[in-house]
Amino acid sequence: MDLRKGDNISSIDTAAGKYLGKEVFKDKEFHKIFDTQQKLTVFIPVGEENKLRKLPSKSTVLKSLKIFEQYNLIDSQQTEGSRYKYFKAKMEKMTFKGILEIYHDLSYLRREKKITTTERKLRLRLKDKLISEISQILGRSDEQVESMLTLKRNEA
Repeated sequence: MDLRKGDNISSIDTAAGKYLGKEVFKDKEFHKIFDTQQKLTVFIPVGEENKLRKLPSKSTVLKSLKIFEQYNLIDSQQTEGSRYKYFKAKMEKMTFKGILEIYHDLSYLRREKKITTTERKLRLRLKDKLISEISQILGRSDEQVESMLTLKRNEA
């Protein structure tokens, strides 16, 4: 991945942040990221770039948010074993679309009262992550973004 100073990025450990470049500590090189939500600097070892991803563009986010107009499961694949483990594995691929789909599906399952305690915790963690990322990309308040992450029931 080609990272440049000032890039908006996310990682498994941070919601949204700014890439500050590389830094060397005790003969080891790290990616330096300022987490804009928690207001702290995070260091990720060079070689572990799979834990990082650039935040999508504004147009990609707005297009992707249209999935909340669907009131059914996006990823209704049959999972072998735990649905939570399936969602967790999908989340680790670190794609914005994948994380948004997981959040959508967990929101749908929650509304239909078919969600486990661990899935509820995952949904809340994803919600915080998505609100932070999307508010940074779109320049909107957390409350505005939260309303965008709400399922729209088709009453047709």
